[in-house]
Amino acid sequence: MAPPKKPPKVATAKAASTKKDASKRDAKKDKQSDRTMQIVGAVSVGFVALLVGSTHLLKRARRARKARLASMTDEERAAEAAAEATRWVVSERAMVLVAGGLLLLGIALVIGVVYGQRLRDKYAAMRAAQRERSERRELAALKDKERTQGQAARSAARAAARKRRAEETAAQEAFEANLLAEIQRMRDANREEEALAAQQRLEQAQAAYQEAARIDEMTRMAARAGGGGAGSLYDDDDWDVGEWESADAYEDGGGDGDGEAEDGSGDGGGEVAAEDEEEDDEEDDEAAPKMDVELTPVARGTRVALEGVNAAPEQTARVDSLWVQLGCMRCGTPTELVLSGLRAREAEAKAWCEKCASVLSAALRPTLQHAEAPLLGHIDSSNCTVVDVPRLVLLAQCGQCGADCALPELQRGRRSQMGCFSCHAPVWLQASNFAVERLAGGSAGGARRGGVAGGDDDDDEMEQLLKRLRKKNSDQLKSLGLSVGKPLPNKGACSHYKHSYRWLRFPCCGRAYPCAVCHQQSDCPAAEMGAWANRMICGKCSREMPYSDKPCEHCGNTFTKPGGAHWQGGDGCRDQRRLDSKDSRKFKGASVDGVKKMTSQKNHRVGALGKANTTAKKLSQAKPS
Repeated sequence: MAPPKKPPKVATAKAASTKKDASKRDAKKDKQSDRTMQIVGAVSVGFVALLVGSTHLLKRARRARKARLASMTDEERAAEAAAEATRWVVSERAMVLVAGGLLLLGIALVIGVVYGQRLRDKYAAMRAAQRERSERRELAALKDKERTQGQAARSAARAAARKRRAEETAAQEAFEANLLAEIQRMRDANREEEALAAQQRLEQAQAAYQEAARIDEMTRMAARAGGGGAGSLYDDDDWDVGEWESADAYEDGGGDGDGEAEDGSGDGGGEVAAEDEEEDDEEDDEAAPKMDVELTPVARGTRVALEGVNAAPEQTARVDSLWVQLGCMRCGTPTELVLSGLRAREAEAKAWCEKCASVLSAALRPTLQHAEAPLLGHIDSSNCTVVDVPRLVLLAQCGQCGADCALPELQRGRRSQMGCFSCHAPVWLQASNFAVERLAGGSAGGARRGGVAGGDDDDDEMEQLLKRLRKKNSDQLKSLGLSVGKPLPNKGACSHYKHSYRWLRFPCCGRAYPCAVCHQQSDCPAAEMGAWANRMICGKCSREMPYSDKPCEHCGNTFTKPGGAHWQGGDGCRDQRRLDSKDSRKFKGASVDGVKKMTSQKNHRVGALGKANTTAKKLSQAKPS
């Protein structure tokens, strides 16, 4: 289905600029009003000035006429009066009336202009309101149309998702049915082979039985022919094939049973120690901070994803523990590491290559996995490549209540399922394969065979630094002024181990230190990675040799103080009086005063031995009849 088209944004832009247009119109109205008032004021001032000037001119003309008439004779006055009768002369009253009329006309004109402007603005506002209402109605209609289209698109998407889930479910059921049929066929084939083998063994046993009977019969006949009095070497008790077979089976079964009993008795301490270690690990895991997942992961390193994912609806998952198989880029030796997707301190792991002593490291950047995103995360590796993911444990989030549920170990093609501890809803996930894809610019490689070192990250720089240190420290004794045949300073002892007379040479930096604590306190860049020393230097003769607890082959020096005050697994001091007070066996089986502690007799009162002792006691106390 094609995606719905977006509605045209016509009315939205106009509605958004309504306030701005209104403010502009108000400012324009104010300017027009000010201009009108200015014009009215100017006209009023002009009228007033005209009225005042006209009155002043009339007064001057009247005074001039009076002065002229006063200087004229009667005849001249009569002629002037006749001339005035024929002329039209504006009087003061007429002038005042004309000026007042013009003033009233101007006021009426101003009032008409002002009220006309208001009416025009009112009608313009009404028309603008009508346009705005019509635009709002159009916008509401467009929104309703868009909402309807969005609902139709979501309904189509849900229908497509339901159809896809139904197809996947049908495919999974078909796959499971085919798998079950194949398993049943293999079981039937195995049963037929076992039945055929049993038939062959039975036929062989019967043939052997018949052969034994034939030989026995021939022997008896020969004995009877020879006299039969002295007895035969092959009588009835010697050729009992059934007894031979039962005896062999008993010996085989008895030997297996003893071996199993011995194996079972020897594993008790290991199980207790393993339980203690698991409890300590669980406490440490609860105290460790949780690691955040990448919502927008960077496509770098090695991509780890699930193929053919099928899970509960609305369920998400993230990596809990990821086992990765690494291949050294220098020698190709495989190494396996465990990366955590929950604890930040365990998300990165490093190891030494057993063959070429390169530093191999891998760091996990987990992501959130759901039905539409099968990606589990990316692995950033150094000096190695990710070959495979043999094992995987996921932490799922229930789609009903959102609680975290630790799923069992996920295997290819099998469903990993459990119930939610909060809402008891089924939480499950299934994947057909674990996809491992190396992306561009992922792993930082070391020096290849016949190649040049590639990668400029921190691990590669540390590897180059360790190489320089090993080359520099190849003649460490000579640089310290020590020579073969002379003892080391303080015979090789230090403040941490005062009775250890040797120096240990560590393969990471190539230096020799009196103990591992001194190595950790040094400036070696790989001191915190826990490297083990593989060679040592005698504290008496300064000769270097492979690491061993045996005395020096050259001078016979023992590297540890003889005796000691600790148990050391039975190889040290075995006298409780000379044992150190911090040793756990110092007071084992004895009280503070040295008296042997009493042992519990409960096993003689309860259980099978207790019942036997109780029965024997009752029989001994019973009165004879």
